[in-house]
Amino acid sequence: MTDPTPATPKVRKGQGDTTLSREEFGRRFRERFYDRAFDPLSAEIARLEDVAWDGYSNSRKSPRTRKAGPEFADPSYDLSIE
Repeated sequence: MTDPTPATPKVRKGQGDTTLSREEFGRRFRERFYDRAFDPLSAEIARLEDVAWDGYSNSRKSPRTRKAGPEFADPSYDLSIE
């Protein structure tokens, strides 16, 4: 005979960490430059990767913004211009 009351489910709180490691970030970034035509530009690509990593690791999701303006509840809020 089975128990008529179901087991109480375990409640999960928060969200798992999805932050990429530096190595994984670099691997994914360099995937876009797999073509041998990019080989002579490897130093430049490495410099771009460093800049991209800096933006990612410092959470610069909206690096270019403008103030929301008077039509918004918070006119001084920074809105992304993208």
